[in-house]
Amino acid sequence: MNGNRNKSTRSGITDGSKREEAPVGGVHVVDNWLRALFNGNAGAESSSRIKGKCGDTIEIQLAFDGELIRDAQFRADGCAWSVACGAAAAQLAKGRTIDEASAIDARAIIRSVQGLPEGEDHCAQLAAEVLQNAIHNHLVKKTKKAAP
Repeated sequence: MNGNRNKSTRSGITDGSKREEAPVGGVHVVDNWLRALFNGNAGAESSSRIKGKCGDTIEIQLAFDGELIRDAQFRADGCAWSVACGAAAAQLAKGRTIDEASAIDARAIIRSVQGLPEGEDHCAQLAAEVLQNAIHNHLVKKTKKAAP
């Protein structure tokens, strides 16, 4: 018998309970997918929802205290990589200023999830696009409120 039959090269989980180093993505991807961290409503003042070319949809909701992103929530309908990237985008944005969060790009999201399999970078690009659009929507709303 093959001693490696229970090992998963993508999830970093063996026999359902033991964790090991995953060559791609790391355990964070699976944890975010299984628990769907930050999944819910942030008392959102701004949000964005985009369906990617792959068919996956990510929504990010942001709540603000002045220039600070007080809370960030996400919802994702798609593969584990999209869910993980949506969770990472929300985690990276929460507690940052608008300017700091505006710098969050696909590379930062990929680093946060400890890498993605070849061909799955579009998940991080989608999450970054949704986050940037949610920030943009907030700034537009804020500008409209300030206009006489």
